[in-house]
Formats: sequence, structure tokens, C-alpha cells
Amino acid sequence: MKWLHPCILWVGLSFAGYSQPSHTFGYINFTEADGLAGSTVYCMAQDGQNYMWLGTNNGLCWFDGQQFIRFRHRHGILPRLILSIIPLNDSTLIIYGHRPGYIQVIDPRLARFGALKIKSLKAKHNYHSGTALGHDLLFWNSQSISRFDPEKMEISTFDLPASFSQQQAALFSDPLKHSIHFVPLIYALRDPHQRDHLLTYFKKKTLFGLAKARDQSLWYHTQEGFYHLKEGALTFDPIPWRRVAPNYRYYKDDAEGNIWFTGTLSGLYRYDPDRHKIEELSSSFSIEERQVTSLFCDHKGDLWFGVEGKGLYYLPIGKVAHYSDRENLRGSSVLRLIAAPDSKYYIGTNKGINFFEKGKGLFSPKLADMDGQSHNTAVSAWLSPHYLHDLFYHNHVLYYVSSLSKKPREIWWRSQPLILLNGSSVSTYHGDTLIVGGWHALHLVVPANGGYHVVKRAPSFGLGKTFKTCRFQGRTWLASSEGIFQETEKSLEFKPVKPPVFIEANRVDDLAAFDLLVREDTLWIATNYGILRYYRNTWLHLREEENPYINYRSLTRDAKGRLWIASNRGLYRYNGKALVRFGKEIGLISQNLNTVLFDTLQDQLLIGSADGFSIVKTEALEGMSQEEALQIDYIRLMDEDSTFTGTSVELSHRQNSFTIAYSTAAFTSPGKTWYRYRLKGANAQWRYTDRRSASYVGLEPGNYTFEVSAKHAGTSWNTPAVQAISITPPFYKRLVFISSSSAVFVLLVCLGVLYWTRKVKGEELRKREHLVQMAQLEQKAISSTLNPHFIFNALNSIQYFLSRDKNPSREAIDYIADFSHLIRENMEASQHRTIQLSMELERLELYLRLEQSRMEKKMAYTIHVQPGVQPEEVYIPSMLLQPFVENAIWHGIIPSEYPGYITIEIGLQERFLHILIQDNGIGLERPHLSEHHHISRGIALSRERLLLLSPHNRIDLRNRKDTRGAEVRIYLELQD
Repeated sequence: MKWLHPCILWVGLSFAGYSQPSHTFGYINFTEADGLAGSTVYCMAQDGQNYMWLGTNNGLCWFDGQQFIRFRHRHGILPRLILSIIPLNDSTLIIYGHRPGYIQVIDPRLARFGALKIKSLKAKHNYHSGTALGHDLLFWNSQSISRFDPEKMEISTFDLPASFSQQQAALFSDPLKHSIHFVPLIYALRDPHQRDHLLTYFKKKTLFGLAKARDQSLWYHTQEGFYHLKEGALTFDPIPWRRVAPNYRYYKDDAEGNIWFTGTLSGLYRYDPDRHKIEELSSSFSIEERQVTSLFCDHKGDLWFGVEGKGLYYLPIGKVAHYSDRENLRGSSVLRLIAAPDSKYYIGTNKGINFFEKGKGLFSPKLADMDGQSHNTAVSAWLSPHYLHDLFYHNHVLYYVSSLSKKPREIWWRSQPLILLNGSSVSTYHGDTLIVGGWHALHLVVPANGGYHVVKRAPSFGLGKTFKTCRFQGRTWLASSEGIFQETEKSLEFKPVKPPVFIEANRVDDLAAFDLLVREDTLWIATNYGILRYYRNTWLHLREEENPYINYRSLTRDAKGRLWIASNRGLYRYNGKALVRFGKEIGLISQNLNTVLFDTLQDQLLIGSADGFSIVKTEALEGMSQEEALQIDYIRLMDEDSTFTGTSVELSHRQNSFTIAYSTAAFTSPGKTWYRYRLKGANAQWRYTDRRSASYVGLEPGNYTFEVSAKHAGTSWNTPAVQAISITPPFYKRLVFISSSSAVFVLLVCLGVLYWTRKVKGEELRKREHLVQMAQLEQKAISSTLNPHFIFNALNSIQYFLSRDKNPSREAIDYIADFSHLIRENMEASQHRTIQLSMELERLELYLRLEQSRMEKKMAYTIHVQPGVQPEEVYIPSMLLQPFVENAIWHGIIPSEYPGYITIEIGLQERFLHILIQDNGIGLERPHLSEHHHISRGIALSRERLLLLSPHNRIDLRNRKDTRGAEVRIYLELQD
């Protein structure tokens, strides 16, 4: 029994914790990792376009709900530490920082897009503290307090009375030391009667804090309680609460009328005037022992506050009510939500069942208390964290599915019948008959004779342990963790359904379905790969393109017919056009949602998540799809650092390339913001983008109208913002200039004609000289084609063949015939500038045959033309190849001691004819033979000739890498 006392103590402490519930909030925490300028936010303001301005320990920061833009000293902000920001109007912000005596006035329309327009005003005295009251900026030292009037750009100073001791002044001397006192604010009030009244009233009282409410009334906090000054009447509300530190820094009221304030050293508190209660909420945001450095309520009444070292917090107010284990909820993860007709809610969690009734709160009973009897098995099973598997409400009966008992058991709690079933999941089948998923089989639970009869059916292998069913088109459909199933003609036999979209995406095997919903003749199915709609044998697939693998877990419909979906990435709404996502930006405590249910009686959504359940009024989310303020911020020239604003801009003809920037504030609109724009006068078609600027280059002079419209996910395009742009033509396109410069124009035309005539004549002369040079080179090439040594040796060979025998041999006769034929072919080729490749190869082979005969078969050769080359259709310069072959024989093979071999290969490489000539002679670089000897005059002439034909032609002459000898590569550009 030693374990009994610790258990009793643990249970007692658990219930003691439940007796002091604290609130749960859904919020967003922005840090430097999100783009925030500094880790501590000291002040906040909102301009006329709903954009947030944040003063941090590391400069000024601008925020539009999606991105932060930082501004520091290099942008013109003098202080690094920003202590106060006051929006004077739509075009002016007042900034005061930790640089004593300096105030800056900036234009917020230009600040976030480049260089700031700054006006500096030096105060008469150096002060150590600053704060804002209305549109006034107050800063002080221990002797005086000054008020800066931004309208007149003047500073007025008030001396503090002698009764205001140095000790009191020290309390608010430096906000960086986390101490501030609001008594000086009374001295700075503009209304003298109000100031005198408060000074008289609080003369003997310690004033801890002052707050200006949204209705312009004033709240004062003393040690006795709160005082409310409204329309000249001062009311007192005593607060018997002594645990809060007596000094405070900031006060703000939210959209629900609550007063939020911070402790001097730490703590965040909320005062509810209706309940006359103060709550400390530091633990709700995990900021215990942290200094809250600023408080702010935006135009929608949502709360923003900065925490030392932890950045910026955003807290939506009045949209969602939360209930978690801090408010007596048994179990943190909500699996099922049920709304009963009597306005009661049944909440199934990972640790059991909870009952919720508005106005009475949460109840988490034990089974032993339900029917007054002791059920040891039930109680022990109840304590198991995996006790609840499913919760189902049907015909005013609550069905609780678990491994509690083998047979159905009926118990009661507060007149509510509760049926305990054994299994993993429960759903409807036919009428009052239920289908229960067991561990290895499906069961039917049939009401009979005041009790329940269980019918065991076929094994449920392949259907999954958890499922939901519905009746659609006369058959039972089943959504389970293993896929989608449809009942066959046989009872309790199901066949898998494979939607085409999953087959195309190859995701049929890992398809998991979580919920089904039938409305009229349409079936909706929530899966791990999107929402499916089955209508008239046609499947429609809906999903968020940016996140295709979201688990859509639960479906419900509201009174307006809109579809709401719970997923592991937040709450979605389908309005017939697109999916709209709602997450922490509306105040949900978690984005990992398990179930959603619409309560038709209360017109609200019940949302179960991994961290509790929430109640959301659908009307609170209506504003999420409304149009946000869209504005055209500026026009910036591309070639110079000039910026223009206003609804109408006039530019010169040189300023016809520019960028137009536009933006919209969307703090509570989920998803990406899309824009469409067009420039009437240039292009009337809409262009779509997610960028916040549009660029135009080289526009013609004229009048243009720029239009831009924005939309968020699932919403329609809002009303376009319009910008008129006029580009004036240059002076030379104006009528006066044209009429006065006609004579000059005619003169320029005459000069142009004269210049053109001379240019044409010069071109003709250069062409003629080029042709003459080509003819000379061709003539030189022809004359050098048959080397005199070759002719002399050929004649010697003929003499040898004839003198070897009295009767001329056949070999001599053939040699003479080939020699004469070669001479004739050369003469014929010299008459043409280009020749067919086939004829050039025929003449080259004739030359090689003569040389082979003369060298008595000590030289071999091959000529190979690749299949892609058509020799009859390709034309090359005449007598191009013979000088290279002759050079290979005379300077490469003949000096060699080995039998000679020459290969000629012709192919195509892109737009070039590639000719490769290789020999196995002595090569180019030999001690006894220089390159000058190996390169004949005919090769040099051929190279010049090819370059004149085209600068892209090329001849490469080098030694072979893999063996002895040299090679020539000729690249001849093919002409059309």
C-alpha cells in the first residue's frame, strides 16, 4: 500500500490544478527569424493604410502581415533604439528614439521603399524618457515634462511641482531600466479643467497607471482599484487583489472592452470590467519573468505586444473561445465533438469524455459516478490514456467505443444514456442499426427487446480500424484509414473505390479517407490528398496547391451551405470557388485539427485540435474574406532615384521607364496575396502575379491609366486602385518644332543621300578589289597545284616504264593515260571557282594513284565519305585538297623509312564540312626539318583563300597524338 499515498496526492494535486483554471489563447509570435528588426519591440503604431510600424532595439520596422522591412541608420533613422512612434495622419509618422533631444518626422508612404523623407526637430532640453498620449509625444526629465505638438511642430514645457519629489521622478527616469510612472501624464493633459480635477483628486493617492480607451474615456489605476473617467463623470471600481506589483508600464483596451496592462518588472495582466476581475496571463504565453515592453491594439481591436528578447506577439481578440486542459478539459487532444439538441456538447479526447454546457463550463465525470454503481473494470479502463476510440451520438443516445467490455453496456449520467461498446470505431448502417469496427471483424449492433443484439460479420481485414460511413445512392460508403469503400449487393461486404485523380497521381495504395458528408446528391470525402466531391458519376478534386499532402480530416456544413474542413494545417472553408485557410492568425490554439462540427442552434463552429477545442462564431470569420485596403504606393524611375506619388503623375519623355509599387495590408487574411494589373493605353489585358510591383520600359508619350486589384485565397478581386500617368512628348515631336525645322530636315536628307551614295560607291570599289584579289589567289593556287617536282618525276617514271622493255608495257600506257587525264581535269577545274565534292575527290584519287604507281606501291591511301555527306550536292573551292595531300607525300612520307599511308575522311559537324587528312610520315617537328619546309606555299595560299570566302573557315595543321605522322583538319562553312 506504499503506492496509495502518492497516488492520492497526485489525484489531489490534479484536481487542485483544475480548481484554478487559466485561459488559453491562440497567438502568433514573430521573432528575428521571421524578419523582425530586433529581438525587443518598444513601441508600435498603425498608419492610415493599416500597416504596422514597430520600434525595436535595432531600428525601425514595417510590417504588412506577411513580410517585415527593416530601416536603420543607413536609411536615415537617427536613433538605433526606437522608443515612440505616433501616426499623425496618413502621410506622417513621428518617431522618438534613444537619442536625446531629437524627433523625426517621416512619410510612411515612402519609408518602406527606399530613402526616408526625414525632418529633424531638436528639443530645447535633453530628456531621458518618452511616451505617447493621443497624438502628442511626451518626454521628460526629473524637473520638467514637455509635449511635442506635431501639428504645429512645436514643443511646450511644463515644470513639475515642488511636491513631485526626486524619488518619484526616479521611478520613470529611464524606460530601459524597466521603470516608468504615469503621474507626469496628468500634467500634460490639454484640458485644464480635467488636469486640475485629476491633480486634486489624486493628490494623496498613488497613481499606478493611465489608459486612454477606444471610446476616448480614461482609466486610472490606483492601489485601491480602477477609476473610470467618462463624459466628465468619475466612477470607482474597487479590485480586492493584492498580488500584482504596484507599478505598471503600459495600458491598452481591446475590442471586448478589457484593459490589458503590464507590470514594471514582469507580467501581463487583463482587467475585465464586467466581472471586476484581474487575471495574470504571463503563463498563457510562456513569458514568465519576462518584461512586456509594449502594448498596442490595432484598428480591428486585436492585441499586439512586445516581450523583451522574444520579439512580437499577435493576439486576435473576440474571434475564438478556447478550452484546454487548463480549463478542466480531460485530455489535451480532442478526437470527437458532438453537439446535442439541448445545447450540450460532448467532447471525446485521448483521455476520455467531457461534457460542456454554455454558462456551466466543463465536466469530466468518472464512470463510477454515472449510474451510482461501481464498475471496477470501467474505472480502470477510464484511466487508460488510450481508453476512448470513438464517440457517436444517435437518436439521443451517446455511444462510447473502447475496449471497456465485451458486450454492450448501458449506463446513465445526468439523464443521458451512454452505451459502452467494444471496438475501434462506430457509425450508422441502416436505421437504428450501427456498424462497429472490431479488432478483427465488423459487428452490427441491433436494438432488440429493450437491449442490444450484436451480430458478428465477415473479417474487416483491409478496411482499417477507424472508419466513418454514410448512405449515398442507396448504398453504404465507408471512409477508413485504408481508403474508400462502397458496399456491394451483399450486406457488410465492401469493395474499394479508386477515384481517377488518385490513379493518375499513383497514390491509390497510400490513400487514407477520414470523413464523409452527404448533401442532397453530392458526396464529399476528406482524404490525405485533398477533398473529393462525387457528383453524377464525376469526381472533383480540391486541394491547396502549395501544400498538396495535407491530411483533411473532418467535414461539416454551415447554415449558408459552405463546406468547412479540419486538417493538420488549420481550418479550411470552401465557398464554391477555392479553399480558404484559417490558422493561428484568427486565434486558433493549434493548426493540427482533428474534427470540426457546425452547431446549427448557436450558429457556430466547434473545432477539436491537438491542444483542446475551440468555439468560433462564423460571423467572426466573415471579415476575413472582405476586401483589404489596396493602395498604389509610388512610381520610381529606373534610370534615376526619383519617386512620385499621388493619383495623377506627369512624366517627361525621358522618364518612360519606371516601376509602380502597390501593396495591401492583410494581417488576418490567410494564404498568399495575388495581384492583377494592366496599363490602359499600352495593353488592356490583365497580368497576374504575386509580386508587389509592375515595371514598364520605353513607353511612348501619351496618357495611360494603371489599374491594380488584389485578392486573397478564396476571395474575389477587390475594387482596383487607379493611377493616372501622363508622359509628355519631346519638344521635337511638338507641332511648333516640326513646322520650324522642315528646312533643316530637307538638308539632312540631302546630306544623307550624298553620304549614302559615297558609301555605296566605296562598297562597290572594295568588292571589286576583293574579286581581283580572289582571282589572283586562285590563279596562284592553280599554278601551284601541280608541283614542278611532280611533273618532272612523272616524266621520269614514264621514261623508266618505256625503257624497261622494247615494247611499251600496259603499266606505262595506263600511267600516261592517268597523267594526261589529271592534266585535263586540272585545266577544267581552273575554269570554276567552286566544284562538286565528287569531282574534287575523283581528281584527288587520280593524283594519288599516279603517286602510288611512281613509288612502286610503297604508299597506300583510303578515301572515306561519311553517310551524311552527299558529294554530288556539296560544292567546295576547286583544287582545295591536292596541296595538302601533296604536302603529306613529299614532306612526310618520302623522307620516312616506313611504307607510307594516307587517309582522307570527310564528314559533317553542325554547319561545317569537316575534312581530315592524315599521314604516317615524319611529322612536323623534327630536328632536321622545320615547319617551314613541311608547309608548302600552296597550303598558305589555300588558307588565305578560305579566309576570304568566310571568316569562320579554319585550317588546323598538327602532329598526330596517337601515332607518328601529321594531320590536317579543314573546317569549311557550308553555304545555303
